[in-house]
Amino acid sequence: MEKYTPTDTVPSHGNDNNRTNLKNALLLMENRSILPRGSVVEGGSCGSAGGGGVTNYDLYPVGKGNPIPTASSYSPSNLVSLGLPSCSSNLKIKSDVKDKLGEMLDAARKSGFDIKVRSAYRDYNTQYNLFYNVYIPQEKNNCLTNPASHPCGRNCNDQSCIEREVNKYSARPGESEHQLGTTVDLLIDCSNWPACSDTGKWNECEDAYKWLRDHAHQYGFVISYTPWNGDYKFEPWHARYIGVDLAREIYNKGYLNESSGITVKSFLQERWRNK
Repeated sequence: MEKYTPTDTVPSHGNDNNRTNLKNALLLMENRSILPRGSVVEGGSCGSAGGGGVTNYDLYPVGKGNPIPTASSYSPSNLVSLGLPSCSSNLKIKSDVKDKLGEMLDAARKSGFDIKVRSAYRDYNTQYNLFYNVYIPQEKNNCLTNPASHPCGRNCNDQSCIEREVNKYSARPGESEHQLGTTVDLLIDCSNWPACSDTGKWNECEDAYKWLRDHAHQYGFVISYTPWNGDYKFEPWHARYIGVDLAREIYNKGYLNESSGITVKSFLQERWRNK
């Protein structure tokens, strides 16, 4: 087994958004939750759409302020059970993405990295619960516990302030790439998220995440949330499938270097406008 030696061509970038809340929503990340009784969801029941009549949003530039059209009723077609090394037994993903993901995980293992899928397809309901019923109360509690160090410390009951803080590390319902069925969170330890996410520095990440950075494009994946992505905190574990040709194109354009000015979202926005 060859030892992987990461490249050091990607510049680091500071990030003072010190959040580790992702650890505390494991059941929701596994897509086991439902909306609580009485919750209002725009546009009808979640996940009811799908199949041949639904627009393919695989390459839609979903992100902060740019939700999937008809998000509350959108579900991608061709979802299948993951059936790959994972932290949960009930994950789903689009069938074409599964094949390329399997190839990538096999290649990672040959390089010495046992990478597992922590989260895959996440429907609107799950994202709603994650954002409003887990992270909002959790963030408010953080504020009440340490008001002096919290951005909302002067008024921990200010819902809009709390939501802004949560939205730095979690997507609002309808704005998550996971709803596309093409996106996965990949970990080497199912119970721990890499600390380099808080520092925003690639060179402080474990080698497995540097391997993903350097090789994901060969299998059609991109790392959406680089330290300079502009939407959310740095997530070296978050990989979205956009196809081998496009992944190689954006990689060759230098999206992994801040100086390129390119993010996955901006790259896909331009493509979506010109389709």
